[in-house]
Amino acid sequence: MNIPRKKSGRPRLIAMALVFLITVSAVFYFFFTTKGSCLLLRAVVSRYISPVEIDALKAQGCLARLLVFHNAELGSLKGLPPGAKLKAQRIEVSFSSLNFYSGIKVNVYNGKLLLPWGDSVLFYGNYRNSALEIQAFTGQLSINEAFGVFFRNSELNKVSGSFSGLDFKITGPLRELFLQGNFRIDKAAYKNFRASGCPAKVSVKLADIGSGFKAHGKIEITGGEVYAENTGVINLRESYILFKGAPGAVSFDLNGTAKVEDTRIDVSLSGTADKPELKLVSQPPFPQDRLLLMLATNRKWQATENALSGGKVPANLAADFLDYFMFSGSAGKFVRDLGIHDVSFKVDGRSTEVGATKDITGSASVSYSLEQQQDNSAPVAYHKFGAQYKITEKLSLGAERVSEQKAQTSGEEENQKINDKVFLKFKTDF
Repeated sequence: MNIPRKKSGRPRLIAMALVFLITVSAVFYFFFTTKGSCLLLRAVVSRYISPVEIDALKAQGCLARLLVFHNAELGSLKGLPPGAKLKAQRIEVSFSSLNFYSGIKVNVYNGKLLLPWGDSVLFYGNYRNSALEIQAFTGQLSINEAFGVFFRNSELNKVSGSFSGLDFKITGPLRELFLQGNFRIDKAAYKNFRASGCPAKVSVKLADIGSGFKAHGKIEITGGEVYAENTGVINLRESYILFKGAPGAVSFDLNGTAKVEDTRIDVSLSGTADKPELKLVSQPPFPQDRLLLMLATNRKWQATENALSGGKVPANLAADFLDYFMFSGSAGKFVRDLGIHDVSFKVDGRSTEVGATKDITGSASVSYSLEQQQDNSAPVAYHKFGAQYKITEKLSLGAERVSEQKAQTSGEEENQKINDKVFLKFKTDF
């Protein structure tokens, strides 16, 4: 009768001992030696920093205690623009958890981000519990290049100009950063739009979605000027730019004051670029459509007198004005919507004349002009009402009424004369 022998546990114990020794040796190597700590760190941050640059850094200590890099310099950080470099007088890295990614701690002292444009960005801060906490400041920064980092493939990349006096704090995980701070818009230009001397505060959360960033939050502007070519200058009061996701999802709450000749215009713009809500209030009071034309041309026209209901500019007309003012759109559409084109303005030593024409159909148009002359005794106003019908490309039939109105003097009745005429207009080539 054969009795089975019990298997010996020695090989299993030896294997376990070997695994234990290898594990202990690996832990000791990666966490208690400088070379091993650098090798482990390189594997962890290789998606953000080139491994070659990690190997080139001069290190002291180890992750179990404190791994220190002196005078570190990195040029291939993910997200940095081409040509930018990051330098730091001292970087400390340590480890304090079984979960490596949440347990790693980084402290940066006297950091400097060298940019190919603008001043350097000075910073200090730390990374712990999978989140950043960085304080940064710089003298001047290019708007176009800064937006190019955060808003790739966006219309915001077309904004030119510069920021100054940036002092801000960045907190949160790498894929969802929260930006708070102060800055000043020295000069900014986007197509036809201009802004200058605008102090601002920012409070925006930036979420990395792979193809770029989504922004949620606001920028508060407390002063400065905004204008477009040939428009009135708007001096800003407390205003806001609101971010609601994608870079294009931006809304406004802008308030300011403009002065066109002797007329003060309070401007309130809210909503989005597609659906803006514009309200204009003047002192002395004028209708909304007239104020809109004054603001757009920086002149005190007398031609448009129709008041609009509700005290606000209609959304479609406000959108056309915003397109003209901010986005370099054609002025023609919004001026036609006001009911005028071929605007004329003439001033000499004795008289002032303003005129405009409106198309009724493709062949018919009407016109109106007002000329004011200073007579020796009293002012004289000439109101000219005209109509024209195009029969062919070279032949038109027209009519005109001129009303001469002399201002009333003491003891006299108002004197008014009317002169009517009909005419044919020929267009010929010589």
